[in-house]
Amino acid sequence: MPAWTTLNLRASYEVSKNCTIQAACENLTDQNYRYFASGISAPGRNLVLTLRGRI
Repeated sequence: MPAWTTLNLRASYEVSKNCTIQAACENLTDQNYRYFASGISAPGRNLVLTLRGRI
């Protein structure tokens, strides 16, 4: 089984005491890989944006 590595980036910014914005880019190099014995390829490049609020 060949080895693989992914490069991920994640950042967070606190807009206020009750609001946070998060952004992540997973698999920046768009590496094609699959977990051992799964038979299913992992997703390519993925962008995630999150807005979190507290009451």
